[in-house]
Amino acid sequence: MEADAHFIMGSTHGVCQDYALAGRAGSRWAAIVCDGCSSSPDTDFGARVLARACLAALMRNTSVTESVDHALIVAHEVIANLSLPKDALDATLCGWVIEGGVAHGFIHGDGVLSVRRPTGVEIHQAVQPANAPDYPSYRCDPDRARAHEQKYGDETIITVFGAASTTFAVQRDYRIELPLADIAGFAVFSDGAATVSNRSQTLPATTVVDILTRYP
Repeated sequence: MEADAHFIMGSTHGVCQDYALAGRAGSRWAAIVCDGCSSSPDTDFGARVLARACLAALMRNTSVTESVDHALIVAHEVIANLSLPKDALDATLCGWVIEGGVAHGFIHGDGVLSVRRPTGVEIHQAVQPANAPDYPSYRCDPDRARAHEQKYGDETIITVFGAASTTFAVQRDYRIELPLADIAGFAVFSDGAATVSNRSQTLPATTVVDILTRYP
């Protein structure tokens, strides 16, 4: 298996608030993307710390389901030791973990997961009203979680593009498990995949993902 990651600063940003990593996580393989909130302070630090904490949890053989909660505990300790505000951890967290013959996909906030099959690319896109993701960091602050829910609701909209496209709503986070059989590759993106433009036209996320996943 091969794994790689890449991130680049958006044209309207002063610092890069995204972070991505990919590779071995003990006996597993992982690809993780964190997209820091542009309106919260120091999320360039927060995105890196959260991604690294998630990887560290996976390397300790923490279950995929529990790895995010463990990552939040560690990340909050690191942020506090650096004297950074707790909302520096306002970042989406999404990715794939390959374990045995199963791929575990997850999106906490917004983002895009893709699966390349012999028949084409299947895309799972998570978006939220008013571009206000339900960040995993809110779990550690009930008041912020309550305020976010009251203002924006508690639903994340999932659209699956593929042989049988569908749209539905989830609360808190989105998870999928897929057998590895007949799958050629996996990819994970921030919501930036839905903001790529060709001059004045914004390209569909499906087009962008299809182009970016045409690797061997």
